Amino acid sequence: MSSTLNVFDHLNFLLIDEGATDDNMIKTAALLKENGAAECSIISVLELQDAKEHTKAAFTRQFKQDIHCIISNTCNFWFYRLAAFDFLIPVVSAAWVQACISTKRITRASCFSPDPAHILKHCQIYVSRHSLNPSEYALYSAMITSLGGVCIDYLSSRASHIITVDPQDPAIAAVANIAGLSIKYVLPTWIAAVFKSKTYTTESEHLLDPRERPEAMKSKMSELWNKVELQEFTSHSHYLTGHKIFLSLDLILPAQCYSFLIDVIKSAGGEVVRHVDSQDVSKNVGDCFVSQSTKSQEYDKATAEHLYKGNISWIFYMWSMQQFIEPEQKLLLSPLKPRIFKGNELILSYTNYVGQQRSYVQKLVDALGGISTTELTRKNTHLLSCMPFGQKYQAALRWKDTCRIVNHFWLEECYKRGQKLDCTLEQFSTIEAFNGLTERLGQLSLTDQVYEPELSKGSPEGMNGSDGGTNPDEKESSTARIPDIFENNDDSLDETNYASGPSQDKDKDIEFVQKSNDDKQREKLLDVSNGTDPLMGEAVEIETANDDTQLKDKKSQSLLPGQPSEIESVQLTSAASITTAEEHSDELSQMQDTTTPSPAPTISSQLMSSGTRQAKKKAAMKLHTDMESLNEFQRYSKRKKTSGLLPEELQKLKKLKEMEDKLKELLENVGIDISKGRRNRPYNINAICTGCHEQIDDLDMEILKRLGITITEEITPQTNTIIAPKRMRTAKFLISLSFNPLKYALLPTFITDLLTTVRKASSSPVLPETARYIIPDVHPEILEKTHLKTKVFERADITNINLMDDIPGGPEVISSILVAHGIKKVNVLSKKFEFTDVIANDKSNGKGGPNYLLIAQKASQAKKFSKICQKKDRTVTVVEWNWCVRSIFNLDANFEDGQYVIYRKSF
Repeated sequence: MSSTLNVFDHLNFLLIDEGATDDNMIKTAALLKENGAAECSIISVLELQDAKEHTKAAFTRQFKQDIHCIISNTCNFWFYRLAAFDFLIPVVSAAWVQACISTKRITRASCFSPDPAHILKHCQIYVSRHSLNPSEYALYSAMITSLGGVCIDYLSSRASHIITVDPQDPAIAAVANIAGLSIKYVLPTWIAAVFKSKTYTTESEHLLDPRERPEAMKSKMSELWNKVELQEFTSHSHYLTGHKIFLSLDLILPAQCYSFLIDVIKSAGGEVVRHVDSQDVSKNVGDCFVSQSTKSQEYDKATAEHLYKGNISWIFYMWSMQQFIEPEQKLLLSPLKPRIFKGNELILSYTNYVGQQRSYVQKLVDALGGISTTELTRKNTHLLSCMPFGQKYQAALRWKDTCRIVNHFWLEECYKRGQKLDCTLEQFSTIEAFNGLTERLGQLSLTDQVYEPELSKGSPEGMNGSDGGTNPDEKESSTARIPDIFENNDDSLDETNYASGPSQDKDKDIEFVQKSNDDKQREKLLDVSNGTDPLMGEAVEIETANDDTQLKDKKSQSLLPGQPSEIESVQLTSAASITTAEEHSDELSQMQDTTTPSPAPTISSQLMSSGTRQAKKKAAMKLHTDMESLNEFQRYSKRKKTSGLLPEELQKLKKLKEMEDKLKELLENVGIDISKGRRNRPYNINAICTGCHEQIDDLDMEILKRLGITITEEITPQTNTIIAPKRMRTAKFLISLSFNPLKYALLPTFITDLLTTVRKASSSPVLPETARYIIPDVHPEILEKTHLKTKVFERADITNINLMDDIPGGPEVISSILVAHGIKKVNVLSKKFEFTDVIANDKSNGKGGPNYLLIAQKASQAKKFSKICQKKDRTVTVVEWNWCVRSIFNLDANFEDGQYVIYRKSF
């Protein structure tokens, strides 16, 4: 069986002629028409340059008819970004047309992008949800998409990279023993380096060795982030100029990753406003708010203050558009709403979509709580289509009792209104219901009013499209695969070639469905499909009504050389206790203290290599010890759901319950009601300790937390306090003086006295006041200087500095301290340095900083440096590290005081 359709049937094309002397676009248009294209319009770049109005309204007025694809060898026309990123119209070079004709189907559009910013356009990248939390996943996937790459949820022989921080990531284990693959395991710092440099950075430095110990990997990651931070970072557009942004506490990012996001915002002209509580979110301080979801008091406050409320994708969407966009203009640029579909209510396949349209559909279905599949089987509840054509469309018509055909309005309106709308309503079931560009996929905003009078909440049958019956037409074929020429290798990795005989191509797909903490009821298995041509299209899998095992039985008939005949026992499984947690995840999220910066308890399904006992064992090892987890366990207990828990889990539950009871008793003695959350906390302290309090037990740590004091091992963007026995020269102490602001500098006895007061509460206890525990030599005026917008070395007109590599403490640590206090670039010199190795100071504010500055340890180094840098129009200064330390302690850099200044020459 073969398709009778021409490859470009029913599609409208716009061709951009660069005005060259050849007739390349005329020939391309002829090829399109010969192969079934409906409309082909050619317009010259010169004609576009004469346009008087460069607006979205002008674009829709000029092109009233829908455009399915733009053929152009350049992106230098005024509506390029509008078409490619707003209207999601694929913009491809003329070579794409030839590729589609040669393979007789629509090939992946992103590979043919003419945009020079699409550095990763040939990459298909699997970002691991196993090792990265939702905020990290959102950041890295948004960067990949903005660089032209494809983020995939399936592992395939065509996957180019796996992004993970876990050497034992199940994704790596799934492909490690398959011969013939060339998938690179890469740390996420590679994506950051590519984004920052705007060039394809080699992966070699960022490769992850599966044999590497986690400790070694963590150290390597830190070093790589330090290198990324030292890279120059300039934005191609200052789209955030004049905007001040609050970053929500629900953005759980590692410190260096968080700093990178801040750098992205600053490079685009924006400013990040530090805050520690929802009450700090104010229109008087900032106008934008970036959050992961709508479930927080911060979000509510941002709404009340009428701020622009976006998510991480919003930042990078504006990066692609090169202008500020109000996030509510699009559905998925705002903090994500609660999911509304559960279980098997929404298992959606899609057809006739290309390029970023497919990614948008996948994200929208995921935001709704559903599952999107590139295949259509009898398990699908819905088929999304924009045209009434194609093999999937015809199959869904035959399965009309179990699979509803819908247009994109249904998905978008369900998300916008947070309701399961009846998909059988005419406006949702009519295909090609929209009129031109203004109503195409992705054009509905959160504030639009569409179909208001006719919307109604549908019944389960109306939503699922299933009454439990079986369509007799399903039995006409149980194994055939029906090709869909619109959906080959475009952003998906489960292509299957329908042919009269077995394919000779050995390129295979390994479908590896990754699961996030929120993914529910994902029942897909690791899949190795039959041999296919890598450029051939996706297919429709037709199964008989009662044959649930048929797909499994068909696996591995033609595998990669050296690959086992079947990949056994690798599947998505979950322990009984984990399943229980997933069933009630929406209810549990409402119980949590939404103002706390701690991430929500993560109880997720894991990929196991064999059996549920292994799943349970791994689940037990990943139990959270923080007190928020107790809320989950208590709810399960009340619902009598503990029968599936392991003995270790039940013991953990008992201990947590005992700790909670003790905690409640102690805090009530000092007048603290723990049920009120942050509203009843006497302190607002996020601290790091240096030289003290190395060991604080779990109960004491939780007491402090409920009193409003969080102590972390590493510095975070929320850190506002240093706790130390004296003014110290440690990295933590010195960096703490760069906090904007440093709210407190406290002696360790503050923590000791506070815990003693709580544990030995009298009838009228008085909690200690921070003012009595200030570290000597950290005077109030020093703390006041931490409120300044500029850092100490910026104020002294020092931006670039040279540093000898033999400095005590190591150049990495010293560099981190200097950068924290305003140095933009630290240049490390070896003992054999020459003038070409030295960097000059960028005297940007003209306040008298030297042309060349060196931190040295030896007189010989100072002498050599001064000699090679001396010219009559240059000022040269060499200082000891002690000079920098004193400058940081005083938050004032003074060259006039000769102490610790080894050499100084000025004119």
